Amino acid sequence: MKPLLLFAATALSATFAGPALAQDHSGHEQHTPAPEPAPPGQPDHSQMDHGQMDHPEAVDHDEADEAEIFHQPGIRLPPRPVEASGTSRLPAAEGMMPGLHFGLGDGWMGMAHGYAWGIYTDQGGPRGDDKLYVASMAMLMAEKDFGGARLQLKSMMSAEPLMDARGYPNLFATGETANGEPLVDRQHPHDLFM
Repeated sequence: MKPLLLFAATALSATFAGPALAQDHSGHEQHTPAPEPAPPGQPDHSQMDHGQMDHPEAVDHDEADEAEIFHQPGIRLPPRPVEASGTSRLPAAEGMMPGLHFGLGDGWMGMAHGYAWGIYTDQGGPRGDDKLYVASMAMLMAEKDFGGARLQLKSMMSAEPLMDARGYPNLFATGETANGEPLVDRQHPHDLFM
């Protein structure tokens, strides 16, 4: 009992912070930041001959060849508004999954995002099960501007209906059904159109 009490007292006292008496903090004073340099002055435009400068012709974007635009390596078009597939909204930055952007002709633009992952799960215990399956998702979009209006066609699909209707093991999952039967400890596959 005495060693247990000694251990508990030591553990409790170790949780309180003690002053760092052995540390010398005298050299840790605040330093004044260096002053910022003055901004550069504005150039005197009255001394410049603007007529001698090479100004390219303005580009008529309605006449631009979309096939040439979409197939230029390294060209990134400005991001579209934050509309995403389905009911979701995304930031303009695309992050890890930039997808495939392409011209479809006649002013149409297409975009495709997706994945297919092979997954093995082993849910242990007396209610568990194991399964090898493929999780997949594809988001497709087609878009065209019509003067003052824009038409967007969007779809999100999955190939998961190809696996059996019982889905895959997922302990403690309830409330799902497959073929009218309740699923317990299983996740049903997503529908073809999600």
